[in-house]
Amino acid sequence: LINNGRRGDKRLLIVTRGDGSRVEVEALVTEIDASQSEGSGGRIVYSFAHSSSDHVIPESTEKTIKSLIETLSTVVEVRDPYTAGHQRRVSKLATAIATEMGLNSDQIDTVREGALLHDIGKISVPTEILSKPGRLTENEWFLIQSHSEAGFRMLERIELPWPVSNIVRQHHERLDGSGYPQGLRGKEIPFETRVVTVADVFEAIVSHRPYRPAHETSAAISELTEGAGKLYDPDVVDCCLSLVGSGFSLD
Repeated sequence: LINNGRRGDKRLLIVTRGDGSRVEVEALVTEIDASQSEGSGGRIVYSFAHSSSDHVIPESTEKTIKSLIETLSTVVEVRDPYTAGHQRRVSKLATAIATEMGLNSDQIDTVREGALLHDIGKISVPTEILSKPGRLTENEWFLIQSHSEAGFRMLERIELPWPVSNIVRQHHERLDGSGYPQGLRGKEIPFETRVVTVADVFEAIVSHRPYRPAHETSAAISELTEGAGKLYDPDVVDCCLSLVGSGFSLD
């Protein structure tokens, strides 16, 4: 949705759903300026439904917010076609893990929506770097790593009913502190983020990348098994591998 309002303006918007019906929602209009990033395609304005003061979200409004998040998620695929479907597949696996582990409905929603947006910061990374088939230079790798912080900065200005911006910022953190951008350790990393991290690692390994073909599932299992307790939450890893072993499909 595009609106010429100032940052943080409230608007009554008419949103068209997938079935063609329309619904009015009160929304907080937030402008994300990506014009300073090379290859960013200019300025993008996103609008998200604004919850009432008591934070009770009508079901119709929640569905609209989720639809908007799914739409926003596709922006990354336009910028990085080599990973088309990555966020959707990560969200599917992460949601299955969260459900299997007995997380409550709010936590499951946080995992699902956070996973759908976890790489949104890549819209600030030049396309030629995202699709580079060879080894990245030190500066190029720095730009790739910056996507988690960039995504957080974009989403922290948008009022959403779930803390998805934290997942966007922290999905590359590791239990031993070796991750980025904050170098968080152990329980400093929210559990919902740890769920998305495991799903992200698994999906990334078994999928094609510009610099390598897709690996076998066994490679992803080995990575998670060897990193359990050191890099990745061991309980989340166990649940993920149990789902995979029972025939879970990413597609």
